[in-house]
Amino acid sequence: MLKDHDSQLITATNGQDCLDKVLEHSPDLILLDWNMPVMDGIQALEILKKDETTKDIPVLMITGVMTSSEDLSFAMSVGAIDFLKKPFDKLELSARVRNILLLSDTLKTLKNQNSSLENQNLFITSLIESIPHPVIYSSLEGIVLMCNNFFAELLETDKNELIGKSV
Repeated sequence: MLKDHDSQLITATNGQDCLDKVLEHSPDLILLDWNMPVMDGIQALEILKKDETTKDIPVLMITGVMTSSEDLSFAMSVGAIDFLKKPFDKLELSARVRNILLLSDTLKTLKNQNSSLENQNLFITSLIESIPHPVIYSSLEGIVLMCNNFFAELLETDKNELIGKSV
């Protein structure tokens, strides 16, 4: 069903085989059957979500047996991003795969932007702290966004208490 997708497909025969291939290939999405030999999908999912290198890979759980609301809830609590009951059709599978990949790509972009902003904030904080005079950085509305220790000492206040206050 996924051969028409513009993607590389890697298959595994059981949960352990899946884990091995995930470490080797670092996929964008994992479709994981609940019932498999050697190691079932839930066991594999638990391992994937505990590992720093694989925890953010989205997992779509697929099952023909464990189809109750409680099963869905359990799979989601372990870390599945979605749940697909067998039998399913090509259109439903394609739509879910496309949406999960879009969501995952958006999340990666947001994480990268957040990391960049954190780095810029660290640079600005270091720069402000390096100035040997009282310095305050505020919004146009006069709300303290950042200040250095010299400014906090001048006011005899902890600088964390000044953040968010009106100047």
